[in-house]
Amino acid sequence: MDEVLAVGDAAFQKKCLGKMGEVAESGRTVLFVSHNMKAIMNLCNRVIWLKNGKFNKSGDTRSITEDYLQDSLCAIENDDISEIIAKLPEDPSLKINHVAIVQNGKTKNHILSDRAFSIEIDYSILQNAKGIRIYFDLLDNDGTILIRSFNDEQAIHVPVIEPGNYFSKAIIPGNLLAPTNYELRIRGTIYNERSCTGDGIGIQIVVEDTSNLNRAYPNEPVRSKLRPIISWDNKKY
Repeated sequence: MDEVLAVGDAAFQKKCLGKMGEVAESGRTVLFVSHNMKAIMNLCNRVIWLKNGKFNKSGDTRSITEDYLQDSLCAIENDDISEIIAKLPEDPSLKINHVAIVQNGKTKNHILSDRAFSIEIDYSILQNAKGIRIYFDLLDNDGTILIRSFNDEQAIHVPVIEPGNYFSKAIIPGNLLAPTNYELRIRGTIYNERSCTGDGIGIQIVVEDTSNLNRAYPNEPVRSKLRPIISWDNKKY
């Protein structure tokens, strides 16, 4: 089954999962092909990792998926962003020129958790395009999308964008992300038509804990993927 969970609604996906379970319990092997690490970890007890179309390694699910994710993140961290942009597929409508992660006026991928940072994208629209959008996904180490945000998601109508050079900036507030590693993946798309950037631009983000949360309990580990400040009202009665 090749990316079977990438299509259909929740009911269809649930039916597929049930059928795969029935087949596996009958003693037959289910070959599940996917880039969804969360689904692989939930469904599979053994994994084969293909890299560049060839066998790379196989083994138990947890160790192979962790190796796969670390391999992807290291390649992103060590590669220059301009080189990643140069490798994007050419598109007649959109060209990404530059991407930066900025905090306190400096470009960085190590982020202090209690301060806001911005995702800044410089791009060119090459021809009139209706519904062309820039967006980002923030993913955890399991490949789960924690946040997806589009540059025009507050628009009332689908806009037509004229040719020209554009700059979009998304601001991520402080005290939102937990102190852990994330992948930020930036893409461009034309609504209901096509992706303009293929797999997009991937950047590893490392969040360092600089918040005042749980300072009274220094040995308490952070188990969540996000850690916003939640207001509590405490009283004795």
